[in-house]
Amino acid sequence: MKMISRVSASEVYPIRQQVLRPDQPPESAVYPRDELESTYHIGVFEEGSLVGIVSLYPEGPEGYEMDNAWRVRGMAVLPEHHGRGFGSKLLQACMAYAAAHGGKALWCNARVMARPFYELRGLSIDGEEFDIPGIGPHYRMICPL
Repeated sequence: MKMISRVSASEVYPIRQQVLRPDQPPESAVYPRDELESTYHIGVFEEGSLVGIVSLYPEGPEGYEMDNAWRVRGMAVLPEHHGRGFGSKLLQACMAYAAAHGGKALWCNARVMARPFYELRGLSIDGEEFDIPGIGPHYRMICPL
């Protein structure tokens, strides 16, 4: 059974580091807005074990005039749980939370390989592919709420 609940910043770091930053030091998994009161960290559990995480921040894309936007960041599901709907549950939880808190748009910087995942769930590419040094090629993706 999949259970979604709020988790602490410290709970997201191990999975974030293992899945998204495996060749970087553990502190690379700590993002600047993680400890803000407005940040919402979500975990998905299976049989009591945390298997996936995501963080949600009330912020618009850099260089945009966008009110009431929420940023999805650091979505990660343990590799042995891929393809089982955990990422979809996390993204649905982000959309629901953002909409319930006045969000008008949801966006993320998606790794190129994650593009199909986000497109299937209603996000569209916004702009050209770009590189995040040390991490790789990304697309900004966005959807209205």
